[in-house]
Amino acid sequence: MKYITLMRLFNDTNTWTKLRMVSEMARLFDPLGLIGPVVVQAKILVVELWCEKIGWDTKLPDIHHKKWEGYYNHLIYVKEIRINRRVLQVSEPTDLQLHIFCDASEAAYGACVYIKSKGRDNVISCELLCSRSRVALLKVTAIPRLELCAALLALRLSNKITAAVPLTFSKRVIWSDSTIALAWIKNHQGINDNPADHANRGLN
Repeated sequence: MKYITLMRLFNDTNTWTKLRMVSEMARLFDPLGLIGPVVVQAKILVVELWCEKIGWDTKLPDIHHKKWEGYYNHLIYVKEIRINRRVLQVSEPTDLQLHIFCDASEAAYGACVYIKSKGRDNVISCELLCSRSRVALLKVTAIPRLELCAALLALRLSNKITAAVPLTFSKRVIWSDSTIALAWIKNHQGINDNPADHANRGLN
């Protein structure tokens, strides 16, 4: 599969506003998130404008204008991207696994899903299925917290795919390189297992 970009470059590049930016972003149709690394750059630029409280119809400041113009002018190369949409490359797969990788930075976090398949001849294939990305909150958030948000996003993706795809997976694995987020998940205590919960909620 390849992307056909219909982005038209404006002749009057001095009239870029936040409204026009968002309008152009909406034309990037990517429901599976296969060009997520491209789209998230635009999302980050919009968040920067929100942080500086730039109005919808206000002309972009020079620094943001240069960033957006550079990004926008490179969108024509999206059509060069080729993505294999046959996620099961092996014939008669005997084992299917779902592997979700998640990560975060100061600006955004995301997760990508791969299907690993094994055929009767022991040939193994691993193909990208979809991905999702989210920009960080406007307020400053610690990276370990964003790593935890990325893990949650990965879990939700896993659940949605399992419910929507008519395939049986022998294993579902979420991968994260954040030792802090992994420790939080491992040491989490549910309400029923935490007696200190009554101390802050009270009892009748």
